[in-house]
This record gives sequence, structure tokens and C-alpha cells, in this order.
Amino acid sequence: HRGPHAHLTRFLQLCVSVRLPSINDEHIELLLFPFSLGGSAIDWLNSHPHHSLTTWMKVKNKFLNHFFPKYRVELSRSASSTSNKLQLNHYLTHGRDTKPS
Repeated sequence: HRGPHAHLTRFLQLCVSVRLPSINDEHIELLLFPFSLGGSAIDWLNSHPHHSLTTWMKVKNKFLNHFFPKYRVELSRSASSTSNKLQLNHYLTHGRDTKPS
């Protein structure tokens, strides 16, 4: 599961490969971005009123504001779960009177 920053980085790398001299870079990004999304991300994009996201900066900022906090919570939960598993493993291996290093 990639995070939103990684998604945008990969998307912009794709956009660089389809640059056309007669089309503004921002137009390419705005036109292609919906095709890079799936699931809840496309639902999120479609939930915005038509013509409300008129610049790439607006799209990018709203995308990050919406998905990055959720991604950070998921990472935090994953890290916490890993930490708990390591502590449990240490306890089972070394007993309760020692602390993991």
C-alpha cells in the first residue's frame, strides 16, 4: 500500500513521459490524474463539485490533506502493532523481569 506522496511522485513521473509541446503541463496533470486513482480515491475526487478543482496545486493539496492524515494513522497503527509484537516476543523469550533493549 503506497502512501499519497509516493502516489503523486509516481504520477508526476508518468506525466513527464507524456509532455507535449502544445499542451500546458498542468493540463496534462489535471487530465491524467483521475486515471491514476482507484477505489476510495476516485470516489473522493468525484465527490468534488464539477470545476471546483481547477488547478493542479488545488488537486494536489486537497489530495494530500485528505489522504495523508489517514495514511499516517495507518502507519502509526502498523508501527504500534509491530512494537507490541516485538515486546511480546521478548517477554516470551526472556521472561517478564527483563526489558527489551
